[in-house]
Amino acid sequence: MKRVCSYCKKTYGEKEPFDDNSITHGACEECKNKMMEEIDKMPQEEPKLRKGSLREIPSPKKS
Repeated sequence: MKRVCSYCKKTYGEKEPFDDNSITHGACEECKNKMMEEIDKMPQEEPKLRKGSLREIPSPKKS
């Protein structure tokens, strides 16, 4: 099965089953690194808690 980058469309290898002539998509190493750089540049926000989420439950008191 041939692996094709869904971003730059380059073929970047094969994966099992090798006798299968179909195509699967993913991200090549170069495009993956570019995406990770963009993600790292994004401002980090505090997660928004939903009412009733586990983070709102107080920890048990130690006796």
